[in-house]
Amino acid sequence: MTTKEITEYLSNYNEWRRGNEDIEIPNPKKLWKVIDEAIGELELREDTTSRIEMHESAIGELQFANIRISHIMNVLEEIVEMTNDKLVKHTIENLKEKDSIDVLVHTRKLFT
Repeated sequence: MTTKEITEYLSNYNEWRRGNEDIEIPNPKKLWKVIDEAIGELELREDTTSRIEMHESAIGELQFANIRISHIMNVLEEIVEMTNDKLVKHTIENLKEKDSIDVLVHTRKLFT
């Protein structure tokens, strides 16, 4: 049953329960089925809401991690500019290149 069908049936049942004589007596077996469907819908919504909250939290953590990575990359760039040590410069350039490749590979995995 759809949410709309569940809502309509339970609304009609409630009207009958309150004394609306224009509504025919509901079938108890159908009522049980509709109540079970309604419970299933509510559990699904609760599970979905919980998953959304968990994903939003994870997104916040990823955004924070990206800010930290950006800061570290800026510091590394400053070190490259300040030093004359070729080994340090080469090591940092390799790290930055590896990071760029990791980002490309990870992005490709996300969208394929």
